[in-house]
Amino acid sequence: MVKRSTSAPSPLSPTTWLPDGFVWWRSLLCVLLVAFALLVGIVLLAVWVALSGKKPDASDLNWSLVAAQCLFYVPVVSTLLAGLPWAAHASLAELGLRLPSRAETIVGLAGGGVMFVVTIALGALQTTLVHVVPKETVVQALGRTHDGPLLVGFAFLACVLAPFAEELVFRGLLLNALWRYLPFWPAAVLSGLAFAGAHGEVSAIVPLWGGGMVLAYVYARTRALTASMLAHGAFNAINVVLIVLFHQTS
Repeated sequence: MVKRSTSAPSPLSPTTWLPDGFVWWRSLLCVLLVAFALLVGIVLLAVWVALSGKKPDASDLNWSLVAAQCLFYVPVVSTLLAGLPWAAHASLAELGLRLPSRAETIVGLAGGGVMFVVTIALGALQTTLVHVVPKETVVQALGRTHDGPLLVGFAFLACVLAPFAEELVFRGLLLNALWRYLPFWPAAVLSGLAFAGAHGEVSAIVPLWGGGMVLAYVYARTRALTASMLAHGAFNAINVVLIVLFHQTS
């Protein structure tokens, strides 16, 4: 019987998975299953649009947009909750989906602040060097929204649901799959680039890339997905609060 090492790894050391944890073919199959789940989400969205007659528009924050995003997350999250333990040969708790300790909570919340600083700095550097201002359509739409319940609904989506789903994908699966064969920083760079590209905003790729690497570091330091979820949620919360307080337009 093969046993996991019980010694504590250094923060950026290779993982202590079993030898067959995150082997390439299991990881690849899990990625393909997630891609299929995204297609299922698209079908669900198409059915919902056909039945409701409401087409989600990212340039105008509305309940249709919030509902559409939730539709995407349901099949993806369901697939990962089932597939990640199989790919890793480890339980969800061993992958870090557990109640965070006090130290993990502190690291996670601090990581959200660091992520905010890093994205602002990279955005300013990008603007200075290539004169491209980072923009996200949903963020701009948020600044034009004055509907209180809708703001609360969007905040819950952005600060709770999105971090939960995206951390399962980009840190739980992709980072670990790459880290199985690469040193930590190359794995963080590649998973961070995928994280940035998945948001679909070309002008914001560089700042979000940096933010994705911060989230990877938080996960590596704590080995807790809930810590990177906290960091991701805190980052989104900072942005939502600042936009609502200082950047809303009539």
